[in-house]
Amino acid sequence: MIVAGAGIFWADSIEELKKFSEINKIPIAHTYHSKGLINDYGLELGLVGIRGSKMANFAFKNADLIIFLGSKISERTTHINSNFDFKNAKTKVISVNIDQNVLFGDIKIHANVKKVLNHFNHSKIVNNSSKSSFNNLSNNSWVADIFQNNEKIHIDGLESKEIPLKPQVAIKLVMEYFNDLDNLDNFKDYILVNDAGSHTTWVNLISEIYNKRIIFSGAMAPMGYGLPAACGASISKPNNKVILINGDGGFQMNVQELATISSNKLPILIIVLNNSQLGVIRQWETIYNEDLRYSVDLENPDFLKLANAYGIEAESVNSIEELISAIKNLKLDKPYLLEVLIAEEDIPLVKF
Repeated sequence: MIVAGAGIFWADSIEELKKFSEINKIPIAHTYHSKGLINDYGLELGLVGIRGSKMANFAFKNADLIIFLGSKISERTTHINSNFDFKNAKTKVISVNIDQNVLFGDIKIHANVKKVLNHFNHSKIVNNSSKSSFNNLSNNSWVADIFQNNEKIHIDGLESKEIPLKPQVAIKLVMEYFNDLDNLDNFKDYILVNDAGSHTTWVNLISEIYNKRIIFSGAMAPMGYGLPAACGASISKPNNKVILINGDGGFQMNVQELATISSNKLPILIIVLNNSQLGVIRQWETIYNEDLRYSVDLENPDFLKLANAYGIEAESVNSIEELISAIKNLKLDKPYLLEVLIAEEDIPLVKF
């Protein structure tokens, strides 16, 4: 199997990857940072690793050969469960990366992943076949075995109509609406930015439904990343719409970037999910001691007045109907802050 990392994006080698996969019938799984790599592709297995799809993780545990392309091979990718020790598995590993410090396995190729894929896509095997030298790895029964483990993504609580909204309901409605607009010329290839917080898990899970790429902080997960990242994305890609999904805690850690957004008139939609708490920390405190709830409840400012102080229009909603109405009436040619009042909701923890 192939595990494709964000290096595929940076090397602009998506088409080369698809060709390599198609020639050799090798299925592809993606890492967190390469989410949305390939849309509507028959050999794509979804996310591998922690919170990975059943198909991708089955393939990862049972493959004879794993080819890591542009991936740093982090524990988030390799840790399937406590019963699977990737480092000591008998699986053969080829890794290709421009950063030699992250290379791992039996064959380590320090190179640009695009050049490596082009080499194999255009090489010939001994019998002068027009197919790649990986042709002997093609195995239809292996692919069939993987797809027997296919399963529909299931996320609890998506049908809830409770008020305040569950965070996963709010995120699903937002992503569903803007995903439907993705085929319109004036909204093509919108950029989704995600901050760190309890909402991060919901965004990552729900984005698997739409195979949407996300810009987020990854393994280090610093709160406050989202707002400056959205600024950078908007300045870098002025013709793309930018949507930021932020928690109330992380939003306030770099809130001064509202000045950057306002002064540059960056057309960023800032969605602040407000449950007046640091949700992940609260949940972990409860796990260790159900009576412990220390410094996780927030006394938030009025986010609408805060946005208005920077010259940014804002609105607050707390129901499905209000949220749908708000996003349908948005004019995304200027900055806008949409506060969504949400309920306290535990994120689904990884089971090891």
